[in-house]
Amino acid sequence: MQVNENPWDQRFASVQGFMYGKAPNAWIASQLPHLLKGASVLAVADGEGRNSVWLAQQGYRAHNWDYSSVGLTKTQALAQDAGVQLVTRQLDLIHDALPEETFDALVASFFHVPKSAQALCWQRLFARLKPGGILVVQVFDESQLPLTSGGPKSLDLLYNLSSWQSWLQHWQVEVCELAQVKLDEGSHHQGLAQVINIKAVKPIEEHP
Repeated sequence: MQVNENPWDQRFASVQGFMYGKAPNAWIASQLPHLLKGASVLAVADGEGRNSVWLAQQGYRAHNWDYSSVGLTKTQALAQDAGVQLVTRQLDLIHDALPEETFDALVASFFHVPKSAQALCWQRLFARLKPGGILVVQVFDESQLPLTSGGPKSLDLLYNLSSWQSWLQHWQVEVCELAQVKLDEGSHHQGLAQVINIKAVKPIEEHP
């Protein structure tokens, strides 16, 4: 797909700075436990790299898998400014075959997926997490739709709590909640927002 056909390329290219700021998502930064130095952590749909660069700054082997080549170019620029290195891959996380890598932790903030693809997309991503690995996620709830603090203006791209409860039914779930938070993430995430917060540990044994 050409760059100019990718709406996220257009969006990230439309601003000179960083659309969602340079600081990591507050939920991820506060909830990801301290991992061993050199642990591998995957940030999915990390756009301009605010989470993955922060992960690299913590001493982890950080990866950003994102659909936007413009976002990934910004990620590498942000990493260079921070004096860290990380791995970027341009991937359509819904349709592309995913690399056969596994990670000690997986994080995501505001990854928008159509409802028809949500379950399969997240199951594919969960498979990239090692047994006993940590999942830390924050996404917009359906109740975010009328608010002006950010997020898609389509119910189809938002989540509901019952879906997450179903997807994580065999996990060790520490947090799976609907919460109201005050976002302060660049110019495009500002104000009170309705989110779903997730913190969970992947089971050691597979379940049918």
